[in-house]
Amino acid sequence: MTYTIDITIPSCKLNEDIRKVVAEIQKNTPEINYQGVWLSGLNVSASKNRNECHKRCTGDIVVSLDDDIQGFYPGWLTEIVKPLIEDESIRFASARLMNANGQIGFMMTSKKDLSQDYEIVSRCPTSAFAYRKKDFDSLVKFWNKSSLPFDEGFIGSGWEDDAICHDLKTKFSKSKIIINNKVRLIHLNEQKNQKENLQINKDYFYKTGRVK
Repeated sequence: MTYTIDITIPSCKLNEDIRKVVAEIQKNTPEINYQGVWLSGLNVSASKNRNECHKRCTGDIVVSLDDDIQGFYPGWLTEIVKPLIEDESIRFASARLMNANGQIGFMMTSKKDLSQDYEIVSRCPTSAFAYRKKDFDSLVKFWNKSSLPFDEGFIGSGWEDDAICHDLKTKFSKSKIIINNKVRLIHLNEQKNQKENLQINKDYFYKTGRVK
């Protein structure tokens, strides 16, 4: 199967730190079927930055990375998209997020199960994950008019990842969200514009009729 990949870095900043991330990606991504790295760099919410990156993509698969992801190595890209190629029911394939000290990082509903190649979870952070562009295209205005495909009713960051997982599983009843234990990337988890907005975004999540 021939497929193309876009890499995106949705971020509220655009500075030398981001360029270093891009350089690390380019150094460790020799695959010929990836089309480049898209940046947003807008001083807006996480949802709006993610949507801005998504609409620029033309590839079959999109790999979205937060600006505080590190630890790229040759082969990481092929491995992170592999579950989407193998199984049509997998709609969201995340890397296993690790702390800088080498310990397993926080990943919402994960039981930190490293015994299998993939761990199936109900929800997952959008810090480093792959998805089919057509799947997310189908979420535009699916849940509400603010879903493009990320719901722009969320402010700052936080809970927009819960919402995208919820909407995927609602749109595609048999869809799977997985963590790929073969791809371990470092997540610094800077939580930009998040803590101060968590309760507001949690309330919005439930106000829109979404349920866990």
